[in-house]
Amino acid sequence: MNDKNARPLVLVTAAFIIFMSAFFIGRESARGTISISARGDLETQTSAEDALEDLIWVEEEEEKGGGMTIKVNINTADADVISKNLDISDKIARNVVYYREKYGDFEKIEEICAVSGISDAVYERIKGKICVD
Repeated sequence: MNDKNARPLVLVTAAFIIFMSAFFIGRESARGTISISARGDLETQTSAEDALEDLIWVEEEEEKGGGMTIKVNINTADADVISKNLDISDKIARNVVYYREKYGDFEKIEEICAVSGISDAVYERIKGKICVD
């Protein structure tokens, strides 16, 4: 991996560790749903936390026993983030980004099924891990 590709990955990893530490420290006082989402280019972000907000959506729901769900925003995440967090091949992740760039943002998560390589089985496996917000 060259330095250009390593920097965003290091930023996202560092931001995730910082966020998770803060999340678990403040968990006792958390109520309802915590949602993190933003748009923008990873290269223009000023901090690791801002970069993380661009790529994932985090929810904590008390009704589900305080569990946490991290979802990849398929409208903003790059191929590396999609591949690593959804456990799909690099080629399929690149297909997701290519499809988004060619046809525009996904309006519903089901639209990812039109991407080459996303079979019904793959969609069933990842649908709970993706969002379009």
